[in-house]
Amino acid sequence: MNNWLNDFKQSWQDRNFVCGIIIFVLCYLLLAIIALLVSRDLYMILISAIAGWQLASWSWRLAPKIKLMIFKD
Repeated sequence: MNNWLNDFKQSWQDRNFVCGIIIFVLCYLLLAIIALLVSRDLYMILISAIAGWQLASWSWRLAPKIKLMIFKD
């Protein structure tokens, strides 16, 4: 546990990490505000679109690796 805390404290020196945390918090804050402003159905459509986009992004990178595992050219 102490190693993890030390690594976390050292991560704050990395500006990429800090910017990533800020973007993460702002995006979730934006999603929470949108949830308060729009209907539940519209919010579910938005969340589903984001999830689909993320899955498509992951599959684009995973597809070549899975192809190599399955087809072993």
